[in-house]
Amino acid sequence: MDQLSADSPITTRNEDALDYWPFAESLARGLTQRIPRDGFVVGVQARWGMGKTSAINLILQAIRELDSSKASHQQTKIQNFNPWFFSGLETLAKGYLSQLGRVIQDTLGDATPRKTSQFVEKLIKGGAEFVGGMAALGAIAVTGGAAAPVALPLKSVVSGALSFGAHVLDTRSLETMIDDLSSHLKSIDCRILIIVDDLDRLQPDELRQTLTLVKTFGNLPNVMHLLAYDRDIVNSALEAGRSLDSSSDRLPSFLEKIVQAEFDLPYPEQAGLYKLINEKLMSIFGDSPELDMEDWLLLRRTALQSYLHSPRDVLRLCNALSVIWPGVKAEIYIPDLIAIELLRHHEPATYGLIDRRNT
Repeated sequence: MDQLSADSPITTRNEDALDYWPFAESLARGLTQRIPRDGFVVGVQARWGMGKTSAINLILQAIRELDSSKASHQQTKIQNFNPWFFSGLETLAKGYLSQLGRVIQDTLGDATPRKTSQFVEKLIKGGAEFVGGMAALGAIAVTGGAAAPVALPLKSVVSGALSFGAHVLDTRSLETMIDDLSSHLKSIDCRILIIVDDLDRLQPDELRQTLTLVKTFGNLPNVMHLLAYDRDIVNSALEAGRSLDSSSDRLPSFLEKIVQAEFDLPYPEQAGLYKLINEKLMSIFGDSPELDMEDWLLLRRTALQSYLHSPRDVLRLCNALSVIWPGVKAEIYIPDLIAIELLRHHEPATYGLIDRRNT
């Protein structure tokens, strides 16, 4: 039986020990049934390590289940874009444009006029013209102590920032291409959903670049963006470039200007965390470990309740126990081992005192 677990999200409802499914299903219904046909940006926010990516995966499963009775051309078209996988602003912009263009191309199909198809193919290729334009768009205007994006209408932003040669534009302007693309997207029977995860892992300049891309292309008809992030981390990163103006008036943050509907991931209940750690510990110590139930309940009620507040806390502890247990299982009582590991992770000064006394 596997005992070590990578820091990987769950992918199906059957793995949902924290009971995130009701939240995921509710949000999936909103995305597929209630979101307006205009471009829309939704945010799912929670503290780092609480399982946002797992919740996103459950939302996608719920969307697939809700769409299962629809014809294929009416089902939500999903494209993942993880900016953390791209290094540097230029590569990040290319990656986003490529993913956006690919899902649009797959959705519109062969019926798209040739010129519009060329425009979408240019998105997919992520050429130098687009990257140069996106660098210009990434500028941040700082007013009243709050960072704000350069937010112009999509058509004006793209036509003003991107430069195309005559061999690409031919006899039509870029503005017309944008209008045609929007017109075709308005006519489709489905929604396009772009997933943007791990925003809270980005450097400030990469974060601004990504959010500006979302703001710019989030206005396309029938295109939705679902962002996952820790609000405090993102706002802190964005505020790194803010003005020193000490104006007392609170202006909307960069994030608030982009995300049109934000939802907090439900905080895991203690019962859910207990269930998760019980599953992990059984995989390490077996179904019937040698321990006194009163000792276990006391440990759970005190130490576990004080230190394990997120799925990542549970995973870190159990991975450490998995590595240590084979070498010490004949020498130590399980509750003692768990207590020592909790101290080592969360109370290093206290653990250090114990360690020095035993050496």
